[in-house]
Order: sequence, then structure tokens, then C-alpha cells
Amino acid sequence: MSTAHSPFLLRRIAAGLYDLLLCAALVLGVAMTFTLATGGSGGEQLRAPSLLEQALLQLTTLVVLTGYFVGSWSRSGQTVGMRAWGIR
Repeated sequence: MSTAHSPFLLRRIAAGLYDLLLCAALVLGVAMTFTLATGGSGGEQLRAPSLLEQALLQLTTLVVLTGYFVGSWSRSGQTVGMRAWGIR
């Protein structure tokens, strides 16, 4: 059995952690962009977002993360973490 086709558990975990870090960066980027787009800035007192704003943020985050995985798998059959660790 080749390690490229059946990676060890640690390699799978490492690839998952790599993708988790990338997804966390995407979520933070979406949240920061959304906050700035809805009127939040560094100098103002923060206000609680409305239910509509919360729903839009969650939907946007879901679309971005889905786009990452669908785009990665449809383009190369691998996510960034899988490519980095040689997993197919």
C-alpha cells in the first residue's frame, strides 16, 4: 500500500488542521468585512447586530466555506491541506 493513497491517521489529522486554520482565516475575513460593511468601525461603541444581520453573516460564512471546499475538490480533487500533505 502506498502512503499517497492510504495516509496514516496523523497525516489526515495534520491536513485537517491545515484546512481548519485556512477556514478560520476565511471566517475571520468574512466577519471583519461584514462588520465594516454594516457600519462597525474601530472608534464607535459596538452595538448588537439585528437578527437579519446575524442571519446574513451566517449565510455568507456558509457560502464562503462551501465555496472553498467545492472549489478545491472540483478543481483538483483535494483541499489545500490535502495537497500540502500529499493526500488524495
